[in-house]
Amino acid sequence: MAKTDQQIIASLREQINETDEQIRYHQDTLRAWLMKQLAQIGLDDYIDGSGSDGDWDDLTRSEVMQAVNRLVEEITEQRLELVHASKASRDVFGERHRQINAEGWTPKHDDEHGDGALAEAAAVYALSERQIEIIRYRGGSISELFPEWPYKPKDRRRDLVRAGALILAEIERLDRAAAKAGG
Repeated sequence: MAKTDQQIIASLREQINETDEQIRYHQDTLRAWLMKQLAQIGLDDYIDGSGSDGDWDDLTRSEVMQAVNRLVEEITEQRLELVHASKASRDVFGERHRQINAEGWTPKHDDEHGDGALAEAAAVYALSERQIEIIRYRGGSISELFPEWPYKPKDRRRDLVRAGALILAEIERLDRAAAKAGG
């Protein structure tokens, strides 16, 4: 049975309302978590107005809540952007997160590779099967070409996700270096 235009519109409105409710739920959860974090580091006294020392004296609970709310809105906007991003971009960001947290390839570690090694590693993972076969045909191997990087190919898509994450790491490294140099 085909849906009428009104049924389709009603269904879309329900989905939008559900999404708005989910966003509000996540915002409330994040807001509560942030307030708990503030309490754990001892700022709850200042938020309640009973603090007597430090830079926080002039902050009222209302001002802190406004700051927390702005942060929640910003995080929510970023999360929504990521939710609406393609699966490929989410996978690249997820891989970059994994590289940092599971492999220990932190920004500090990446900053030690100012010689283009991150971009080279990305290029290796981005090589096509044809290019790899040409290297092998000529008697070479990827591991010999780039011995400083542990080359562990998986499947084509996974390798491209790794390449994307490594390119992201290199761009972030360049941005940090430029900021540090004042440019």
